[in-house]
Amino acid sequence: PVQLRENDGFGLDRQIIRWAWGPLWRGFIGQISTLGAQRSAGLFLAATGVPGLTAQFLLTRNVLQTMQNFANAPLTSQYPRYARFLSQGRQNEIVFDGARRVMIALVLLVLCCVSVGLVAPIILEKIGSNILFLQPREWFVFSGLFIVLQFLGNVAGIHNLTNRQVYYKRNSMAALVAVGCYVMGAREQNLWWFIIGSTVPYIVMLNVYPFRMLKEFGNYSWRNFSIRPLRSRTISEAAGDKSL
Repeated sequence: PVQLRENDGFGLDRQIIRWAWGPLWRGFIGQISTLGAQRSAGLFLAATGVPGLTAQFLLTRNVLQTMQNFANAPLTSQYPRYARFLSQGRQNEIVFDGARRVMIALVLLVLCCVSVGLVAPIILEKIGSNILFLQPREWFVFSGLFIVLQFLGNVAGIHNLTNRQVYYKRNSMAALVAVGCYVMGAREQNLWWFIIGSTVPYIVMLNVYPFRMLKEFGNYSWRNFSIRPLRSRTISEAAGDKSL
């Protein structure tokens, strides 16, 4: 946060620092609690001494994360636009437009998970891969939990875009439970502990809380989570903003 001043050159603006510091440290804790804890699953898996189990889980997780990045494109592509909304004090528009795009991301992720679950084992067998894909039951349980988690995470992310980081405590508690599951999985050499640990604690801790937080914003309701409004004008355009 550096502000150019006409007479003094470059200097620090204390008001900007105070505005940015709170979301910064809360967001940092949130990232460590989610991405950090989930990435640590690979370390605990390596401790099992079963290379096949480790490779199987890491392949599955990387596939899911790749699909997540693809499916989230309708939402993440709007981040620069939402940043402009935030600077203009238009937080309500971030929430309403973001809710619609979360549903698009959800549908895309479901389609990707179903398609990969059907096709990936065939492809790995055809190319003679040494890594086995998850069994159908494991894949669809893991991908189903992952879909729920990503949906809740995207809903929470809409609220975070308004510069209010309120989920870091819940994520921290979920991370502790997740690490406990990884320890149990490493001891028992059981993949199910890693599947559960990387998803269920976060789902339980978030539950309906992201939706409750969004109710701070005006006339928000469950009807905002719909694909259909994306085909029509956004709230901003309906209000007369033709620059979007």
